[in-house]
Amino acid sequence: MNKITWGFLFYFFCNSILSQVNSLTFSGQLFEEGNETPIPGATVLLNNVSDQFESVTDAAGKFIFKKLPAGHYQLSFRSLGYQAKSIAEIEINTGISRQQIFRLSQAGESLEEVVVKAESRARVSESVTSIYTLTVEESFRFPGTFYDPARLATHYAGVINENDQANNLVVRGNSPNGLGWYLEGVEIVNPNHLSNAGTLNDRSSQSGGGVNILSAQMLDNSTFLTGAFPAYYGNATTGIFDMRLREGASDHTHYTAQIGLIGIDAAMEGPMNKNKKNSF
Repeated sequence: MNKITWGFLFYFFCNSILSQVNSLTFSGQLFEEGNETPIPGATVLLNNVSDQFESVTDAAGKFIFKKLPAGHYQLSFRSLGYQAKSIAEIEINTGISRQQIFRLSQAGESLEEVVVKAESRARVSESVTSIYTLTVEESFRFPGTFYDPARLATHYAGVINENDQANNLVVRGNSPNGLGWYLEGVEIVNPNHLSNAGTLNDRSSQSGGGVNILSAQMLDNSTFLTGAFPAYYGNATTGIFDMRLREGASDHTHYTAQIGLIGIDAAMEGPMNKNKKNSF
């Protein structure tokens, strides 16, 4: 080949790569917390250090951003009658599909107190504490997690790992056996491979294991409770680890694969029909 041909090929491939990186999409759907009703007309803001993008949810609560450059963004939601919500970090790149479900809570209104007793006492509001949200992006970026959200929980105060070979969580000095595992709000058995990792005489443990059975590619944000958790969480005395599964991509089929020291991870997602209402 002569120099003109090489120059043309170089120019073509560089433009192709640049257009791919700067033509990404990010979409999602917004629901009301509790009854899963879509929220139409909500303002969705996506911004980073240099750019800001805005979108509005449709009648089904869906929104989409197109022609985005790859990078990390902050995502914000605002809607009349609902509490504003912000997500500190959303990663958008060419390797991971970003089709997510978000939920907003109704905004409460403070009313004047009605006193029906002769003696008036100030009522102390009960504040809910020790509730943490573990994002998928944090599981990918924090060192030593092996893409396991349970290992990520050891970064919080009062939580340590009993043994580096497993993810048995010790909450405020209590036994790891008191931790309850949940998936989509339903109690499950120990969701880990190698439940005897790091135990004395290789005995099986009911509270943790060496590797999480659920791949981080299919998980959504997890909830970790270390304080006084609600009554519907049972059979636990020290903490609750509630994991969620994320929605699949609804635009087209996506593939993700990675290889590491502990194995190979492959995932596929996409719409199940032409209407793109359901995904796998």
